[in-house]
Amino acid sequence: MVDDPPTVQRLASAAFSGIYSMNRFAASAPVLVVVVTERSRYAARLGGQMRGVQYSLVDIGIACEHFVLQAAEDGVGTCWLGWLNEKAVRKVLRLPRGARIDIMLSMGYPEKEDIREKKRKMPAEVSEYFGGQEGQAR
Repeated sequence: MVDDPPTVQRLASAAFSGIYSMNRFAASAPVLVVVVTERSRYAARLGGQMRGVQYSLVDIGIACEHFVLQAAEDGVGTCWLGWLNEKAVRKVLRLPRGARIDIMLSMGYPEKEDIREKKRKMPAEVSEYFGGQEGQAR
């Protein structure tokens, strides 16, 4: 977690410049969270390769979503940022080359509490139920 204003600015500038500039708004956040993944143990990597699943990303998703939900419960806004200059972030934070940074989160108190209404399809339009008699689709 980075909350020192000069370091936040340095980190945001490194992470969100050039081709990554669509996320430069994150420089206005008072806190940036950098999610660092260390190399998995051999057995975990092998199991993931056999299944075709990168379990470290699943774990990150679960942990970050819990973090984001708790922040929202406490009135703190967050934004999930995946488009970033990983090499530059690693350099600013002096992280080892083997550390992976797949996700950053920006955090702060929202200026207003209004949440825009999202237009979503009804569940029946995007899902299908398989069950009932003899496993037939309905």
